[in-house]
Amino acid sequence: MSHAAMNWALKQRGFKPAVWKVLVHLADRHNADSGYCFGHQEKLAHECEVSRASLNRHLTELEEAGLVRRVAAKDPVTGMQLSTRYYIAFDTDFATLDVVGRVSNCDTDTRVSKTAKSVSHSSETLITSKITSKIPLTPQQGEAEAIPDVDPDAFARIWEMWPEGGQGSRDSAQRAYEQLGPDDTADIVAVFTLMVSTVSARWYRRSLPIPNLTTTIRERAFRAFANDPPTIDDDGYFVVTPDRPEWRPWLAAMRKQHGEKGERATTERGWLLVTTRWPSGERA
Repeated sequence: MSHAAMNWALKQRGFKPAVWKVLVHLADRHNADSGYCFGHQEKLAHECEVSRASLNRHLTELEEAGLVRRVAAKDPVTGMQLSTRYYIAFDTDFATLDVVGRVSNCDTDTRVSKTAKSVSHSSETLITSKITSKIPLTPQQGEAEAIPDVDPDAFARIWEMWPEGGQGSRDSAQRAYEQLGPDDTADIVAVFTLMVSTVSARWYRRSLPIPNLTTTIRERAFRAFANDPPTIDDDGYFVVTPDRPEWRPWLAAMRKQHGEKGERATTERGWLLVTTRWPSGERA
């Protein structure tokens, strides 16, 4: 999983939730080395909770917006049909095309969209037939552009972005959000994209449960992602190192839990992977 690709997908606008969800799941499968997104169509449809026919309609819409390209692949030796390769416009190598080649519903042939638009693509700006958005193609971790600062729409976007398995009651989550003070409201808006990509990575790669959104807001869990958080790895873990302010509290916690041997082993290794930024009882 690429956090940068996920952050890019979460910032896209102008689509119905079901279409946007497909883009997010594709970004979650993005491989920075190969440049494309892995996955069988049947599994992708299952994860997006749609039929394969609906999935292909959503992919077509994303293709025509210039954000996705499907390429049929064959084994060069046997000639057998391989899984379709999905490319997303997050990549700087994503080709600028006058027409969009796309794979049919049977996922075997390639056909050309009659309604596809040309796509202007540079390192700074993406201009598609549906939206115009100035977005860095390689967003940095913790950037504060996840949700527009127009507050009336902020909670709606937060609700839409949070994984369905942890949404719970929308009314309860909205009440919790409305009880936040100005500083906490600014923090959750600023870091929510990073938080969603982290939670999604933990669920997808480590099968950790999706936290309940209401509890997440009430307990101010988003604060862990504000104010220069540690690096977060592809599995969604905070990487705590000796140069970080979290290092000493975590060493003390390791000593308390595992004794001198645990503290010494952690010190010799020089890093620690944790799911919470601070040990229990330390800073919120």
